Amino acid sequence: MLHHSLSTRDLWKVLALDEFAEDRLVLRRQLRVLRELTADGGKCVVEMPYEYDNPAEREEVDFERFNAELTGAGFSRARCLGSWDYNPKFKQMKDRIIYVADAG
Repeated sequence: MLHHSLSTRDLWKVLALDEFAEDRLVLRRQLRVLRELTADGGKCVVEMPYEYDNPAEREEVDFERFNAELTGAGFSRARCLGSWDYNPKFKQMKDRIIYVADAG
């Protein structure tokens, strides 16, 4: 539900564009809280939707970039596991990416 507190649901824009710097700060605060709630030695699984105004925007997205946000929030390691299968009618405008962050 992290993306619901942002002004756009296009996480890539929040991570990459200066015009969304305030959203990026909100996201970083939330990720630090998430880390505080994750027990040392535990794992946190995040399903992050990337929603697009135009399906062609998907070509620009670096799905690995969110890993740096997770480690910046205090997780010892983060990795992108990729997408998972869900309702095909939404796949043109949205990716659902799974991340695992270790609280080491």
